[in-house]
Amino acid sequence: MVTTSRLIRYEEYASSGDTSDNLSIFRPPPNRLKKKPSGNNSANMQYSHRANDAYLGAFDTVRVGQTTGEQKKGPISIPSISCELRTISEGDWSGSWVRGPKDAEGCLSSVSDRPLTCLSMNDSQSHVVAGSTDHALYVVPIADNDDKRRRGNGCKKLYTKKCGHSEWVTGALYLSDDRIVSAAMDSRLCLWNASGTNCEDLIGHAGSITLVKNLARESSLVFSAGYDKTVRVWNVGKQFRGKTREIGCIKATSAPILDADTQSAQKITVGDRDGNVRVIDLEKGTVVQAYANAHRGHTTSILGSCDNDRNGIYSGGQDGIVNVWDCRQKKCLASLELHTDKKEGKAGAVGFLAEPSHSGGENILITGGADGTINVLDKRQSHQVVHKWIEHQDYIYSLHVSHQLCFSGDGQGMLHVHDWRNGHLLYGLGANQAAIRAITTSNTKLVVAGDDGSILTYDMSGDSVL
Repeated sequence: MVTTSRLIRYEEYASSGDTSDNLSIFRPPPNRLKKKPSGNNSANMQYSHRANDAYLGAFDTVRVGQTTGEQKKGPISIPSISCELRTISEGDWSGSWVRGPKDAEGCLSSVSDRPLTCLSMNDSQSHVVAGSTDHALYVVPIADNDDKRRRGNGCKKLYTKKCGHSEWVTGALYLSDDRIVSAAMDSRLCLWNASGTNCEDLIGHAGSITLVKNLARESSLVFSAGYDKTVRVWNVGKQFRGKTREIGCIKATSAPILDADTQSAQKITVGDRDGNVRVIDLEKGTVVQAYANAHRGHTTSILGSCDNDRNGIYSGGQDGIVNVWDCRQKKCLASLELHTDKKEGKAGAVGFLAEPSHSGGENILITGGADGTINVLDKRQSHQVVHKWIEHQDYIYSLHVSHQLCFSGDGQGMLHVHDWRNGHLLYGLGANQAAIRAITTSNTKLVVAGDDGSILTYDMSGDSVL
């Protein structure tokens, strides 16, 4: 691993907020993107379709394995636990968070010569782990250290001849005890020890795994989903081992699963490549709600709403539409054409759906798509768009929301930071040589990873919370 610095040039950057105190940082991206065509609607529509296919292809190379795997029928026994709600952040971020980092270069850790695909931060906020298309994972310390050249020292590579993945890593998740669960296109989950480079293989999927997420953190439950069309629940507690870790498997759809999210510890919603949306009840061990052809093309994003009744679902599609579902009424309440342009016949795949876990954000929905736009919606006003951000010049490949801020990364390596309450663009950062694939934050750090194989850490410490 090499830790280096880069040349960054400063110039005024477009902002809809107060520019007097803004720190605007811009690094020209590589000039290798094709320009959008001008002309008639037919040409624009053809370009839009090709662009969408390229966008989705860049997210997930299709590696469909066997169509069926070993499945455990019947209900999945979920421990009796309280419904896991998000921790609501009360204070607003200030200081460097709203003006820009004190050190514009940040700390650059070049860990791979291949793209990085995902990030996860441990509970103590001392380390991040990044998954790569080189089949390895990299654990990097982000704790304070005045010597930038030493900051990257201590990076650990999770890949050996006997342990690790044999294909692209698609997901990584820190557990509360600093162990790590990773998913990959090789159809395996790897459960890595907190120390050393040994792991336990979790076998069950029969195709590329799309994601791995927490289901019930206090009970050591995680779930995974993928191209074998199944959702599998695993107990990663230290008292389990081998085949006993998989406590349930449900054939959820008739097509590869692209995204999934929880509504509670008992229900998971999935979206697939055929445009379907389905709700799984783990206690019943079956699909309880099925919405066929919810989207034209793929269902690209799913969000289980954290509203108090937890009966709401949002789905985004390749058609640029966000659908609002009510599980109690079992119907679609609204179809929002947020990432479409009827005049030019364009549609951008909806890649991201997010709800702020911040005081005052319970009625806010944020969407990001392949058209390069981000929308902030007010649920109380029938999901009316209150802010629309169009500053990105390329597809949006990552989006992260924390406190009152929305962080978004595009294919040109630009990171934009907006305030979702007032709609202001606060500053921009040239954070990658290519696409920014993942963004995460701690109380004092902003961490970015992407296609240039580097992890960039910005120090945002100081008067960070009002």
